[in-house]
Amino acid sequence: MIKGIIFDFGGVLYGTPLSHIANLEERIGAEPSQLSNLLARSGSTGAWGRFERGEIDITIFERDLNKELQEVSLKTSASEILEVVPGKYNDALINYITQELLGNFQLAVVTNNFQIPAHQDPLQRVRDHFEVVVESSKVGYRKPEPLIYDYTFSRLNLAPNETIYIDDIGANLRYPASRGAATIKAGPTSDVVLILDTILNSETLSN
Repeated sequence: MIKGIIFDFGGVLYGTPLSHIANLEERIGAEPSQLSNLLARSGSTGAWGRFERGEIDITIFERDLNKELQEVSLKTSASEILEVVPGKYNDALINYITQELLGNFQLAVVTNNFQIPAHQDPLQRVRDHFEVVVESSKVGYRKPEPLIYDYTFSRLNLAPNETIYIDDIGANLRYPASRGAATIKAGPTSDVVLILDTILNSETLSN
């Protein structure tokens, strides 16, 4: 029986920066996905991942990411990348959460983020809708590292198979799915409200 629903923030509840990163790549004359691939690699053990885990401050982050950019001759900077704003809220999904889910399910947000206003301010608007808010930069691990999901299940006091996990990145869905959570991959053309409502209604009818 589904008792809890876990949402990614950027890319599900709030806009994703991927299209803006693509625009920045074009503006600086980079090859398609060159910058996004570097940031993905950096999210493992590089400056990006260390900043998302709260291991370094912004000064060290900018210094080290600038070095990574220079090593592959990308003509941009850490400060310019931080200016990339993800976009707008998914109002339809947020309304569904407040009108249909709040009070009926335990709700959580799990987000890879930085402790900077550009990340903290958008999250603040929806924080009160969720019993649990897990920020990589505060807990010290980031998606798709298993510990961040296990921490979230523990905070909700739920078994993974009692939850639905929603994210726009496939790699972030693998570990929750391996633990028995139902998963939904959000995307530009997917209707998360419809998919989630269908799953929950099917579950209700089967019980």
